[in-house]
Amino acid sequence: MVLSVLKGKTLTGARSRTSSRTLFVFLFGFLAGAAISNSLYFYVFEQRSLRSAIYAEDDIDDDIDELGLPHFLSETKVVDGSTITIEDGNVASAGSSSDHTHFSSDLNTNTSSDDISICWLMSYPNSGTSFTMRLARIDSNCTAATNYPLETAHDNNGSLITHASLDSVLSLYPTHNQKGQSPRPPFILHPHMNRPSKYILTKTHCAGPCIGCKPKRYRTNAAFFAKECQNSHSNHDHYEPQSMNAVKKVVHLVRDPMDNAVSNYHLELKKYKRKGEDEKLKIFTNDREGFRKFCKIQDAKYVKEEQKVFGEAKWNILKNVPCHALFFSYAQWHSHAYEITTENTGMSMFDAPVPRLNMFYEDYRNATYHDSKAKLFTFLELEDIQERAIFHEGKTYRDEYFTKEEITKIMKLIKFFAIGEVWDLLLQRYDY
Repeated sequence: MVLSVLKGKTLTGARSRTSSRTLFVFLFGFLAGAAISNSLYFYVFEQRSLRSAIYAEDDIDDDIDELGLPHFLSETKVVDGSTITIEDGNVASAGSSSDHTHFSSDLNTNTSSDDISICWLMSYPNSGTSFTMRLARIDSNCTAATNYPLETAHDNNGSLITHASLDSVLSLYPTHNQKGQSPRPPFILHPHMNRPSKYILTKTHCAGPCIGCKPKRYRTNAAFFAKECQNSHSNHDHYEPQSMNAVKKVVHLVRDPMDNAVSNYHLELKKYKRKGEDEKLKIFTNDREGFRKFCKIQDAKYVKEEQKVFGEAKWNILKNVPCHALFFSYAQWHSHAYEITTENTGMSMFDAPVPRLNMFYEDYRNATYHDSKAKLFTFLELEDIQERAIFHEGKTYRDEYFTKEEITKIMKLIKFFAIGEVWDLLLQRYDY
């Protein structure tokens, strides 16, 4: 019938024109609706990304503090005496085995998921997450995992697939519901590598900092934080929350708060560059002056709201600290990380005590590197089979970006807002 309308052979002229107009209106409406729907999808995705980009992004800082091969770049293996380069599971090149340091070719990808438990790597963004994941993965020749599916979806050139489909990620624990396949975190970073026999190190930033947000958004409670630790922070609504029954251990990673704040500022600069926001990059330069400008603007942004939310006494502690929202978020994040994983706090997500390993970014320095690595591998029950991961220590900003008076005020802020156990942990490493 549609064909006859278009050809105008079976209907009268008036009826044909009427039907053609109807068809035109229908097609126009359909295409317009599709365009609106598509625009809405990308708007929703963008809004989600604003909140979750800091979680799902591989946090490699400009300062080389976490610099190295991202998980999607090529690696080499020796097969039958020849070296092959693997890029995302695809053979990219071959050569002599003497050309490269290589992984073992004896892959153990058939380890049952039921035999593997999750060890959370809980880290405030830019605390050494990438290197810790890379260290465990490379030197054990076993894959790690992440709660963020977009980190596992790359094309053959190593670029992120921003609208990854369910088919492009591999969950450690695939499940099904009424909608069909519905994987839940964690997601395997390297499906073609060995799987660990006991514990798989799994990245989660939980509820990371909401930079530039109002205090009602960056001030969170432990219950919200705990829920975010399980979520994938993806544009896909049909990813299920992570099952807590599988989480058996926790690695809590900590970095100097001043270095961490500046490192997160550098991450903001990367976002500006990625979005083409050149005017912001002219104002917020990659140095102390740019950081100070950034803090000054952020500190003045929501003064009235912060006074109302925190009250006079707490506001007096916050107001004279540069980038006070960042340092409050730091204290809050580490406190929640401790509260939801420790039995005696009354806020634990777990029915039984969960073994935890506290690690400091600074322990990866030369003098303590091997001790830290040994502690991590023992905790994960991983076999240390090679020395290939290299730690490139990043800059320290404490004395360059902050005055002694400011450092004292920052640490007093953290002491006030952090729980006692976290403050005691920080005092083991950081002076003020």
